[in-house]
Amino acid sequence: MVARCAECWYIARVGRVDLKQQPIFMQLYRLQSMLQAGGDLFDLRDPKGRICNFLVRNEGNDKSFQFSKPRAQAQSRIQPQDVLDCDYLDAVGGAPLFSAKARAALSAALPDELRFYECTVECKGQEFAFFLGRTLLHLPLVDKENSIYHTLTDGEKILSIATYRSHFDREFSIARDVDDPTCLVVSQRLVDLCKRESLRIGFAEPL
Repeated sequence: MVARCAECWYIARVGRVDLKQQPIFMQLYRLQSMLQAGGDLFDLRDPKGRICNFLVRNEGNDKSFQFSKPRAQAQSRIQPQDVLDCDYLDAVGGAPLFSAKARAALSAALPDELRFYECTVECKGQEFAFFLGRTLLHLPLVDKENSIYHTLTDGEKILSIATYRSHFDREFSIARDVDDPTCLVVSQRLVDLCKRESLRIGFAEPL
């Protein structure tokens, strides 16, 4: 009886608490390299597509990393100093490349969201140690009702222009869409982390 009276008093003073979790608003961004080289990227040597399938589409396993270190070749307009000046690089195929400094900061802060695999970046005869990032979280990020899809002749729908949700059931720093893993986004949490760690990583509106 005493406990019941105490509960009534608390509700009268504070109001009944809604235990149902409310959706969390999150501003989303995409990673953007600060490299200025006319749109040139880095070609990841992956003739069978196993590395990108594993890192981007969450298919297969990491056995290919156990036998040899991946290599990425800078396209023609990229200079060695460009590589040194960036903590994030864009690779063809959608696998993100992070510097050793970025890897140290992100792996410590986000052990449940990112895994890293060493990769040698080649540019004008010079080699640099970078790390390919594998995103561990695959979440429903794309707002399917408001996105634009292209229908192929066989009836398959391909995402053309993505519109992203703004409210989620949980917080996260970096994630790929569960249905279209080429859609990689980050939240304000990762933006703030990069600022605190003085990482040279740019951010833009997600595509």
